Amino acid sequence: MSCVACHSPHEPLDLDMAAYDGICKQCHAAAQHRQAIAGTACAQCHMPPVRLDNLVFTNHRIGVYGSASPLVPVNARPAR
Repeated sequence: MSCVACHSPHEPLDLDMAAYDGICKQCHAAAQHRQAIAGTACAQCHMPPVRLDNLVFTNHRIGVYGSASPLVPVNARPAR
């Protein structure tokens, strides 16, 4: 996936995470979750915010994250 899969290069950046749910659901319409997600945008969990000292950004490594780390998905394979 490239940036333009979710972001329009001709429109201002939309900071409302829920605005991207329609794009997620184009491929993941039947997604099943183990926890209640009502009112939660897909990107809030699958692209969590990262805060490192004075640096704040949205993790663009789409995955399933636990509370341990907003940088490494729980199903990540160890580096070889």
